[in-house]
Amino acid sequence: MARRMRDRGATVEEDEIVALLTDAIAACESLLLEGKRVSFGALCQFYPRITGIFDGPADHFDPARHQVDVGATPGQDIRKTVREGAQVAKVEATKPIPAPVRYVDLASSEIDTTLTPGNIGAIDGYRLKFDPDKAEEGVFLIDGTGVETKVTQVQKNKPGQLIFLNPPGLAVGDYELEVRAHPGRQRTANRPPGRHADGVAPRRCR
Repeated sequence: MARRMRDRGATVEEDEIVALLTDAIAACESLLLEGKRVSFGALCQFYPRITGIFDGPADHFDPARHQVDVGATPGQDIRKTVREGAQVAKVEATKPIPAPVRYVDLASSEIDTTLTPGNIGAIDGYRLKFDPDKAEEGVFLIDGTGVETKVTQVQKNKPGQLIFLNPPGLAVGDYELEVRAHPGRQRTANRPPGRHADGVAPRRCR
């Protein structure tokens, strides 16, 4: 946003714009916490709200059933500009693939560095869940020569987290960690599995 404002001829430096926007966000947050509606001119309006269902007028706020949230309404001018000026184009849909964010080694309590054989490891991320009945899917450790070792004991297999037992007997060295899952497996049975390394430093097996 700050860079675009500079490109459009703003007379102040980019870091000054960032500082002003940061202050505006902080002021907006403080007003919302006071229960006020906040107007950002023609851009949008923010307002606090409570989601959830209340069981009649005598019911009270229950954090287990209700949540304080923020709503937003775009301004009429910006909606008009986008509706009249936007250009559309047909593009290929992005295929969903696993997106690991970090590896946690429970034995050493280290993150994205050490992998301890025969101990519990965890991967946090997105779209991580795989089909354990398919040999080509799962968690794989790949050494420097390209040899793959598949994790066979998985305790938790959820989209946001995998918890598993690191294979015992791994040789000391660097390993790349991959999560492989089959995108759209319910529609295309013969599509190759998606492969995605998490992009951080290789794990050192000690």
